[in-house]
Amino acid sequence: MNKGQVSFDLIIAIVFTAIFFSGLFFLADDIVALQTDLAVRAQLKEIALNSSQLISAGQTLNTSDIWAANNTSFSLNYSVPEILVPGEENIEKCIVGIDTAQGTVTVSFRGISETANFVPTTLSVTNNVKCGEILTVSE
Repeated sequence: MNKGQVSFDLIIAIVFTAIFFSGLFFLADDIVALQTDLAVRAQLKEIALNSSQLISAGQTLNTSDIWAANNTSFSLNYSVPEILVPGEENIEKCIVGIDTAQGTVTVSFRGISETANFVPTTLSVTNNVKCGEILTVSE
């Protein structure tokens, strides 16, 4: 083996190692981005489903015989949680949009949105509530 051959083999080993570790770093960055996206989507879906269930509970109360017999009004409140993004300290507000005529709840955050459905209603529902605020359903 020549003296120059050892140097060439060492250079190839170093280049291969650098390429291998840079690939691992890119893969790790993609995994972190995917986990962040999944965590945000799960929180948005939970807010959409909870808001939809609150409206459905209001519809059930509105059509129940007990409320109709007593001619009593009601108000249901849901404190919309804030979105926590893994690895970030700043908490940003999401928007909860409700279309009572179509029966949809859409929660939007940084261009990501999740939707849940409910039976269309004539109840009074606060619209465009931000995360951290109160969503109210009333008769």
